[in-house]
Amino acid sequence: MTTNKLLNEKWIRDFYTELGVPCSDAHAIDWVLSHWDSLATSEREVTASMLTDINAIIATVSTGKHRTYRQARDNVLLYLAQACQWKLPEKKVQVLRDSDLQWFDLLNQQAQFAQSLLSLYSKAKTHFLRHRPAITPAWTAIVFAVEVAPISIANLTAILNSPQQIEEFQSHLTIRINQLTPLSSGQDEPEFTRYALSPFAYRILVQYHAIQGAPISPTQLVQQLNQWITQTPYSLPSRSAPQWHHIFQAVWHYRDDLPPTLLKDMAFMSRHVAFTLNPPTPAQIRRTLPHIYAQDWDKSWFDGLIPSTKKVVWPHLTLLQQYKYHGKKASDSLSVPSWDANNVLPVLFYHYTNDLITYGGVNKPVLSLGTIRKYTGIYKVLIAQPLSYVEATEPSRLMAWAHQAYNTLDSDTHREMLHYFFRSLRHHPLTDHFDLSAFSPPTLPQLVDAFRLNVGELNNIIHILLTQPGATPLQSLFSCIAAILGFFAMLRRGEILRLRMQDIHVQSEHKQLFRFTITNTLEGDTKNKRSRTVYTVIPEELAYLLRIALHIKKSCPPDTPFLGFEGEKMSSRQLHYLLPVTRTLKACLGPLVRIHHLRHSGAHLFYLQGMTLLYDVQPSDLSIDAHTQRLLNQAVCQARFDYWLEGRDFTLMNDNLIFDVMGKQLGHAHYATTRRSYLHGAEWLKAIIQPGNRAYSHSELRYILGLSPTSNDISRQLSRLSPDYAALTLEQKKQHPIMLSEQTLIDSILKRSHSVHTDIANYDEAQLSYYGVWQQQVLTQNNAFLGQQTLDMLKKKHINFSTLSDLWQQSGRHQHRPLSKSQLTALKTLRNTAKISIQNNENVTLTLACNKKNAAVFTTLIRQPEWQWLSIAFILHHNRKIDVSRQLAILQQQFARQGERITQKKIATGTSQLVICLSPKQIADIRLMQQLLQYFQLESTQSTLTPIKDHL
Repeated sequence: MTTNKLLNEKWIRDFYTELGVPCSDAHAIDWVLSHWDSLATSEREVTASMLTDINAIIATVSTGKHRTYRQARDNVLLYLAQACQWKLPEKKVQVLRDSDLQWFDLLNQQAQFAQSLLSLYSKAKTHFLRHRPAITPAWTAIVFAVEVAPISIANLTAILNSPQQIEEFQSHLTIRINQLTPLSSGQDEPEFTRYALSPFAYRILVQYHAIQGAPISPTQLVQQLNQWITQTPYSLPSRSAPQWHHIFQAVWHYRDDLPPTLLKDMAFMSRHVAFTLNPPTPAQIRRTLPHIYAQDWDKSWFDGLIPSTKKVVWPHLTLLQQYKYHGKKASDSLSVPSWDANNVLPVLFYHYTNDLITYGGVNKPVLSLGTIRKYTGIYKVLIAQPLSYVEATEPSRLMAWAHQAYNTLDSDTHREMLHYFFRSLRHHPLTDHFDLSAFSPPTLPQLVDAFRLNVGELNNIIHILLTQPGATPLQSLFSCIAAILGFFAMLRRGEILRLRMQDIHVQSEHKQLFRFTITNTLEGDTKNKRSRTVYTVIPEELAYLLRIALHIKKSCPPDTPFLGFEGEKMSSRQLHYLLPVTRTLKACLGPLVRIHHLRHSGAHLFYLQGMTLLYDVQPSDLSIDAHTQRLLNQAVCQARFDYWLEGRDFTLMNDNLIFDVMGKQLGHAHYATTRRSYLHGAEWLKAIIQPGNRAYSHSELRYILGLSPTSNDISRQLSRLSPDYAALTLEQKKQHPIMLSEQTLIDSILKRSHSVHTDIANYDEAQLSYYGVWQQQVLTQNNAFLGQQTLDMLKKKHINFSTLSDLWQQSGRHQHRPLSKSQLTALKTLRNTAKISIQNNENVTLTLACNKKNAAVFTTLIRQPEWQWLSIAFILHHNRKIDVSRQLAILQQQFARQGERITQKKIATGTSQLVICLSPKQIADIRLMQQLLQYFQLESTQSTLTPIKDHL
């Protein structure tokens, strides 16, 4: 039998040590791993046949060992399910339930001891605050476990031995703790999580690390904890490391009435992964934003694309040559290479190489030329496996290419180098949908791509999408909607693209309450192949944009995708509506941020709304962002969960179900999946389960504020921190408890001004008019044929969206842009020199002199992609007495194009004139031709736009 090298017994036993639950011995687990060959699978699933295999092997050994090996098998199954997110056969799901019952039973066994410890802690804390004895490892560990989080002895030891962990994060004073799980392939740093520190725990940790001696081991910490509780006057019995962990958890469970689900979140760090913030500088943002709508691809690529036979040039090799002589300035003298429709790898490798030069590696800010060549040399094995632009922009095709490339490698070194290149794909705007977890060993925990943004940051993204140049009004509108759907409907990128008109429902009574049906369509399936329904509340200024789009596309068939024009391919919708969102996120928040993080962010907001119902917590305690606070009041939370509450008060519901209720809207079968992959960190959780304000003694406040135990300055300090305290008389100050929030004390410790939270508009009142911003963008393009006038016709139902889509298909599609200065000049000249009229409501005619100047004006204005839907014919009316050869030559050479009809007509008297007939090729719509007439006749200063009525 062969041993599964990707899974070893130590990881499993360490996992059980973290849980504090008994585990089989090393020999039994190793025996199961070495005999379970079918466990070497690339999928995170134990099938029924795999289970049958190991059961049959266990049945062949002597009877006395059956129970031992079956228990070891179940230990392996639990590790795979909880630590590595594997799916188990239904008959083995009970293993998970049994494990939870065993864990909770062990916790309950320490209930009385936990009560005693909490009483002793209160007395010991009072003594410490009055006499300030030396801070010991045991006392520091107990303070942390009681006031910050009930984590394991191993993690407490790591905190005691690592002083560089305290940091400020999103207004919280936190401690960052590395997780003790094994590193995955290609993972450079361990994952970590954060907990919010109480002011008292912060002071204890800072002082302990200031005098810290030699590192302490978990065994030594347990010994010191036992010495502390067994000494007089406590005289409690000793406890083992797992028992201490259960004691700490029991303290939180009984003191804070903490349900098992949230208790696990606080006690087991492996259930959540935190993230760091690395925003770009203002200068970097200003340089990047003007290019979010840039079309850096050939518009004709996707029509009849054929494989290229020309030799592939790899520009990153030139960049490396420049790096040899110029260092980090290597790219200054080089222009960014252009995309090739047939193979985007050369350009991707150029960007990958440039990032390695500019930012260095994980451990070193500057990499040697040899190291960069080693990392980028993997391009040689990809020469025979090109990646087309279309494949790169479609998730399923990109992953199929990646698996094919990976599976052709037979060297571990090549696989590692390719894995590094794959990591760069996840952060490039073109390929940020790359699923790197597909290449992580399934027997290790899944890598979590952690990040989230708040509602205020989303508002900034929306504003940028509406104001940056380069987009048509409908493109910017659809891009904004994509961001809104990703955040509030918590949709994956494919689900955003496939969402249809029939999948969206707006409550007539509450226009901010939306229902989205996420299901399989002809364009693709959901991740788990199942349908789900999402109920969400969207603030009015953003909901209004969705209702605009619904109104504009009201005439479309029900199965029309919500984003884009009718008949627009999914790859086109991805490039023109999702890619600008991706670029904006990266420009404003950093290169590691991608569109899927909108789904993470929406899930976090949804969870906070659920916890607001579950606990009596103020919005200002959950977020410093006023836009987020606005969506955490009781009215919004009740409205969002009304589909579940059905008008009932939340107190009448089984609140234990709320975690499953929330998971279903995300398409998750288990809350643990949501917690680890979407709800990052735990620094925000403490404010939910513990009140923000509490009573403090004078002695504790003296210690927190850095005063001596007998300092009289405490009254002045408290008057500064609390206006209510300052207004009390001396006698009242002695009698009344001192009520302060942890945030106020933390602001004082960090010497920052205390943030004042003010009420803002209700969610159903538009705080900002994004419609007004969009309206201004439309007005700046009032000379574009698919601009203001077309939108006016859509809103007034003078033209339906199907007709507009046909027009869009025939007129260059996404090549419409605001008129250039030369085109505006040509339009003004044409209006002044030509006679413009409409014949039979079908053809628009331009009558003008046939000369070179007018030919230049006509070419500048009309020979553009947006006019491809028109058929052009010329009629030259010339006086019978003059030589027409010169005018005819101008007409044939400078006005007309090949295939366009030219007719000559003689007139008896008068000046020769050229009549240009513009008629639609396929779309016979009188309204369009009338609009075309107005387009040529109206002044360019027109600046009115019919607003959509408020009933939307």
